[in-house]
Amino acid sequence: MLMHYKMKYFLILTFCSVIFIEAGAQNNHHHWKAEAALQFPVGLFGETHFPGASIAMEYGRIPFGQTDSTRPRQKTGLLLRGALHHYLGRQVTVSNADFKYRGYSVFELYTGLAWNCRRNLQVAISGGPALSYYRSNIRFNLGARAAANYFLNSKWGIGSAISVLKENGADPLAALSITGVYRF
Repeated sequence: MLMHYKMKYFLILTFCSVIFIEAGAQNNHHHWKAEAALQFPVGLFGETHFPGASIAMEYGRIPFGQTDSTRPRQKTGLLLRGALHHYLGRQVTVSNADFKYRGYSVFELYTGLAWNCRRNLQVAISGGPALSYYRSNIRFNLGARAAANYFLNSKWGIGSAISVLKENGADPLAALSITGVYRF
């Protein structure tokens, strides 16, 4: 029974990655975006792990950032996102005993919707499956992310986001991020 669930999750992640790769064949008009971010865990997650970092690639069926004002602009579009996050573990004292939390890594493949609400501002909501790695265990998770990016010029931007990750049998993990964005 357990093997059946693991196979199901593997097939879901494979399907999402095929969609993500297929989207790359349609590149034009700045539909790709690369991100590097500082991740700040909040709540109980922040008590057990230090801030971390992430890298991500996004493909949108909508141009990211500033666009030529002479062309009609598309306001909303589908978004596909692949990201890798890593948080450093902390050492805490519990009942007069030291305990070291190890690093926590997450690989996510999300899909969602992006909205160009102003010329330089884009808001996006996405969610989907993720795999986490902690203490030599790989687990399936579901996550969601809300983000806003402000583009400073035609290539570079900054952003912020809030992410929530839910693993079966555990409390949700939340993180805030500050992002540097490059579109191509």
